[in-house]
Amino acid sequence: MDILLITGDFYPITAGGAFEDTEVAKYANEQGHNVTVFTFKLDDSPRRELYQGIDVRRPIQPPFIQASIGSIRSNLGRLFASFVLFLYVLKYSFSENSDVIYSTNHSVHWVSKVVGDFINSPVVTIVSYTPSLDKSNKNITNMSYLLEQLNFRFFMGKFIHCRTPQIRDDIKAIKSNTPVQVTHGIVNKERVREAADSLPTEPGWEKTEFDINSQNHVLLFVGRLVPLKNPKIAIDVFSELPDNFELIIIGDGPEMYATKNYAKTIISKEKIHFAGEISHVETLQTMLLADALVLTSTTESYGAVVFEALSCSSYVVAPRIGILPSLSDDIECLKLSPPKGMAKKIQDMNMSSSQRKVNSKLMEKYSIENFADDVCTSFEKVVDNR
Repeated sequence: MDILLITGDFYPITAGGAFEDTEVAKYANEQGHNVTVFTFKLDDSPRRELYQGIDVRRPIQPPFIQASIGSIRSNLGRLFASFVLFLYVLKYSFSENSDVIYSTNHSVHWVSKVVGDFINSPVVTIVSYTPSLDKSNKNITNMSYLLEQLNFRFFMGKFIHCRTPQIRDDIKAIKSNTPVQVTHGIVNKERVREAADSLPTEPGWEKTEFDINSQNHVLLFVGRLVPLKNPKIAIDVFSELPDNFELIIIGDGPEMYATKNYAKTIISKEKIHFAGEISHVETLQTMLLADALVLTSTTESYGAVVFEALSCSSYVVAPRIGILPSLSDDIECLKLSPPKGMAKKIQDMNMSSSQRKVNSKLMEKYSIENFADDVCTSFEKVVDNR
């Protein structure tokens, strides 16, 4: 099968939707399919390269690429770039066959749908993060929300994947005759196993760079230090915990300086450790050693750090956002609470023994391989039904 993947972000980006798209392309290629990717160019990325057997083409870099994601400048830059991308994809489609088109980003859904109609190829769509996840975005003057609603009505494919029941229901209300499926999976099993295998035989905090009392419990925050992730709330939650807790903050970003200063005003003791940006394997090793991860984001669709922490047998306390409310009854270690109740949830957790092992059952269930397999199965369905 010849697969045309059209996306806004792809390798070498290794997080978020780019990670999902790259893994789907790799999985499809491993299954013997031919995969061609059209995406936007980054500063240093080549316009075309062969990546693990995948033909990756980046014909245009969006203007205002340094602007904040979701800002007017960023949206306008991507809109302009999508028109240029459309011309390149259309030219490609005149000479190359595409059995199915996979569309993964709001900025390119219209490109995928128009090209698909033009060459009579079915389109499969994925809706991951989307503005409607946050009720405050539901305003027609919000450019991102307007684009989302136009896509939902006019530019969805023959099969639609999404990440939360809420978005599934929103799309079904508009596209009642189109299959819409909540598709699970995000964990990189290879990285989790690598992290577990490279821990010392008798792991402990004394083997790490963190100056942590081995008798204390460890709370973990992982994420970009940006307002959307609310790192200061993690510090607020920590400040309500007993003295036998310590907090590790993993991540970098524009709020690093402000977050460090805020920590100094809230906590006098040196029990907050800023790790900065560390490798994925080191992050997973820290999850294997920590007692609990706290998620304080305003909005998440399918938070990777949650499923990684659960796969590392760590407790997770998080707000009722994204996919999490539909899973909390089935996952014992996942506790949901608004920020004001998080400290109480953490203190109620059974932390008498450190886990430090991989939860293989959860890891398999929520692996990125499962996600990629479900997406590739939908490719076969729409091709068979064309």
